[in-house]
Amino acid sequence: RCLSDWSSDVCSSDLIAELNEIGWAFFAVALFLTLTIIAAWVRFGFRRIWVIAGSIFLGIFAVSSFAACCFTFFYFFRAYSGNLEQCRNMAEVYLFGEFTFMRDTARSDNLYRRACDGGDSLSCMTLGDAFQRGRDHEKNYAQAEIYYTKAFNNSGNLPKSDLFSSLFTLAISYSLQKDDAHATSIFKKTCDLGDEDSCITLGYRYAAGIGAPKDDARAASIFEKTCDLGDKNSCGTLGLLYWGGTGVPQDREKAREYFHKSGKPIPSYLK
Repeated sequence: RCLSDWSSDVCSSDLIAELNEIGWAFFAVALFLTLTIIAAWVRFGFRRIWVIAGSIFLGIFAVSSFAACCFTFFYFFRAYSGNLEQCRNMAEVYLFGEFTFMRDTARSDNLYRRACDGGDSLSCMTLGDAFQRGRDHEKNYAQAEIYYTKAFNNSGNLPKSDLFSSLFTLAISYSLQKDDAHATSIFKKTCDLGDEDSCITLGYRYAAGIGAPKDDARAASIFEKTCDLGDKNSCGTLGLLYWGGTGVPQDREKAREYFHKSGKPIPSYLK
């Protein structure tokens, strides 16, 4: 089964799951051999038990060493021969220093980059997160944005919601560094790609003139879009804009409709 799995799609399963399965198999073998030793002690007595035990454990050592070598060879072979998922799996093993592998961030980065360049969007996002959060790297928002963009371009095995969340956090990081123009450009990019939270934030930025020239008409257009998507706060904001004729023609009746959609009454100061 072991050899047939490595030549089939089962190899694409998670590396950790494979190792857990192997670990339980070794546990079962060790338990069986322990019971065998006890039975031998009962049958042959105390003196001969050491010879039997030594032979058995030497056999275990030889078999386990061979299995470990085969396991390492096959996973390295698959990782370096273009299997993107196994490439990412080996990168994770080096990143966290799991099992018998020493932690090696340089090798981990190399494997993640190989997988990312080959089209694995999860590897691209992992690198983007590392540069954004400063995990084993100096913080570098420009590099983070490059890898997030690659992840979007690959767009294979990654939920868009995860990437939207990372890009939203990156935009906030730029904003905290007083680079509002760059932050707004990221919000616009992710809004255009369909992220509702980015659209809402972008609308408020246009309304306040943060990172872009103040543009009430553009803000109103965005709030109409997010209101239609079900965001009640956007509906309430749109009601205010129509009530005062800000960025849109003044229309109190339409304003009342949007206040109704927001689930909130017309503010008392407008009555």
